[in-house]
Amino acid sequence: MLCGKRLLGCLGLVFLALLPGAARCPVTIRRMTSAIRPMCAAKAWSVPWIFTGAAGAFQDALETSPRSAAAHYQLAWLYENKLADPAAAIYHYQEYLRLDPKAGNPDVIRQHIYACKQQLAKDIMELPAPRRPAAA
Repeated sequence: MLCGKRLLGCLGLVFLALLPGAARCPVTIRRMTSAIRPMCAAKAWSVPWIFTGAAGAFQDALETSPRSAAAHYQLAWLYENKLADPAAAIYHYQEYLRLDPKAGNPDVIRQHIYACKQQLAKDIMELPAPRRPAAA
């Protein structure tokens, strides 16, 4: 069982390196502060078949550090690109901008928000129209 846990831990660290913003996440778990540990745990969940778990872990990170702009950014990215929830992505992108007003990428984030709004409108427009009863 210990071997399995080590393997999962190593795989998690490999996946950490592949995610957006991974360079900001320290790899040495013993040195992590309590605010950083949930973020890194969330990144470890962000493999293709468990994105929902990653979103839950980032939500947990927000409970630990509610003003974490990085957690909002990661959630927005997950909701936009992997979980197909543009409304949630818009909220988290807006929170990211609110919490980090000096972010180096506000124009890019606003483009993401605009794209999510377009996707949301498209999703709403694709709903089937209600059927009207035939005229007698």
